[in-house]
Amino acid sequence: MLKAESLSKMYGKSIAIENITFFANDGEILGLLGANGAGKTTTLKIFGGLLKPTSGRVIVEGIDVVQEPILAKSKIGYLPESPSLYEKLTGFDLLMMLGALRKLDQGNVEKRIFELSKVLELNSAIYNEISTYSKGMRQKLAFLTAVLHNPDVLILDEPTSGLDPRSRKLVKNWIVQLGKLGKTILMSTHVTETAESICNKIAIIDKGRIVAMGTAEEICTKTSTDTLEDAFVKLVGGTEWKIQDIVH
Repeated sequence: MLKAESLSKMYGKSIAIENITFFANDGEILGLLGANGAGKTTTLKIFGGLLKPTSGRVIVEGIDVVQEPILAKSKIGYLPESPSLYEKLTGFDLLMMLGALRKLDQGNVEKRIFELSKVLELNSAIYNEISTYSKGMRQKLAFLTAVLHNPDVLILDEPTSGLDPRSRKLVKNWIVQLGKLGKTILMSTHVTETAESICNKIAIIDKGRIVAMGTAEEICTKTSTDTLEDAFVKLVGGTEWKIQDIVH
């Protein structure tokens, strides 16, 4: 379970997010859908314990992330928007190192690396130096760093970024499966199709505020639109609606 309560973050006088409130129960996949600069990454960084909110609270598995960051982080798997990986290590060595830092049994970690690398089709490439990886391979490896310790909660910032269609489908299916296994997942995306195909619940964020929340069908009903894409454009004032205003 995770929730945000009246969450706000300011940088000086600039408002990044304002009065955000939402929750996701065990097994739910909540998608934070918004354009670039809408406040998605700021929100996820606060949940991951990388930023402190100006006001409000974030709770993960009943733990206040600001008050008990170490305990909260032990429950979380975090995938950042732009993962930083150790170029001179192999994928295997990186994951073994992370397992050691988390004080996991090394035998179990090695077995899990083998299983996870097969799921995401990294296979033998897991033993290659990360400097040789393509962008998509790096993204899949970063995903493995987030799930290695089998966390109860996953915070995923644009998890399908940089993936080819096959790998994107693979990752999307795996996220859905993790939800079915009872993981609570908060993910961000700027792609309506990704949100619609993965998420049980969607929160549309614009200029730091939640402007709609519910299932894709509920959001379409509230906005009198046929598709989530149309609902999103209508809510955030996208180009299509501006063009219609000019034409008419």
